Amino acid sequence: MRAALVLALLALLGAACNRSQAESPGTAAQADKAAAQAEKPPAAGAAFRPIAITVARAETRTAQRTVETSGSLLAWEEVQARAEQPGRIARLRVDLGDYVTAGQILADYDRREFEYAVEQARAAVGAASAQLRRQKDALAALEAEVARAQSVYEWSKSELERSQQLFDRQLIAMRDVDNARNGFNVAAAQLAAARVALAQHPDLVRAAEAEMKRAEAALAIAAKRLEDTTVRAPIAGHIARRHVSAGEFVKDSAPLFTIVVVNPLKYSGSVPERHAPEVRVGQAVRLTVEAHPGRDFAGTVTRVAPAVDVQTRTLGLEARVPNDGGLLRPGFFSKGTVLTQAGVTTVVVPAEAIFYVAGLTKVFVVTGSTVEERLVRPAGRQGAWVEVAPSTQPRETVRPGEIVATSNLPSLFDRAPVAVPGQ
Repeated sequence: MRAALVLALLALLGAACNRSQAESPGTAAQADKAAAQAEKPPAAGAAFRPIAITVARAETRTAQRTVETSGSLLAWEEVQARAEQPGRIARLRVDLGDYVTAGQILADYDRREFEYAVEQARAAVGAASAQLRRQKDALAALEAEVARAQSVYEWSKSELERSQQLFDRQLIAMRDVDNARNGFNVAAAQLAAARVALAQHPDLVRAAEAEMKRAEAALAIAAKRLEDTTVRAPIAGHIARRHVSAGEFVKDSAPLFTIVVVNPLKYSGSVPERHAPEVRVGQAVRLTVEAHPGRDFAGTVTRVAPAVDVQTRTLGLEARVPNDGGLLRPGFFSKGTVLTQAGVTTVVVPAEAIFYVAGLTKVFVVTGSTVEERLVRPAGRQGAWVEVAPSTQPRETVRPGEIVATSNLPSLFDRAPVAVPGQ
């Protein structure tokens, strides 16, 4: 009985082994087929699901081209009223912040010493005038003496000739001829002496005239110095600085007041070297200052530097900035823009359509069910829209009317399948 049971168990085990061996070849074949299917690449488009995006249309708009600038506001003019001569300041008539007109009195010197100098110069002019008058009178007397001596000389000469004729006719004695000759010689000597004196006297007259001119010049200088004891404003403007106090002794050319013109103001700034060809005289400027946030101040470019600063690599410029309201002050730091072009037609896309990565700027243009990657160059910004610079390469710009992706940009790539919800 026990032996029969053992034989039955052995028979069952053999049957099970036979079934296992029969099924093994089929299982291995199925595994090989699955591996082969796994190694086979998927069909095109079957590996990626469409990426959901939102879109917008590229538009054409009119834009302005500007260049950023920074600098300082300066007085339109800044002039120092200086001392014309040494002296003591007796009185100040203006102070810091006062507005003055051209020619207005700013300060007064102590005038006493200068008044004495004028009186002394006038006395010298009087003395020189008297001396000149005496020399001219003496000259007139010498001229009269020469005329008288000439007349006596002519008479003596004629008397000598007549006496000689009478002596030749034996009508007079030789003594009479000798007397006539002596008279002629005396007249000739007197005429020669008068002529010598007259010839020398014009030098004395000219010397007296020169002394007169010198005295008059000294009087004019003294009068000018007396006039300069009243310090006047060279230009109209505001007193920016007072450099002197009443009672102080000042030297020649010492600064007394600094006067500035604050309307208009002068903007002195610069633009980057790369924008140098774009900046010209007459272009509009919009400036801002920290003292008045949110406000723009208009100006006009008046001068452009002929050369670029080699240290800063910037181009200097100046602009005229009206300051009718007096809100701006010389010395304010200012920054703003120079309008280099107006009415430029450009293509714009929403700012959300611009994707910046690794120094590149990309836009994805929808073409059917996929997107095309474009490497573009932004040319400016208009609020929520970005200007796209034109290019001769189709893959480097966006044309008006093209559809661009505005969402899921980090997930997009060239020829990526996309889906627009609702379409």
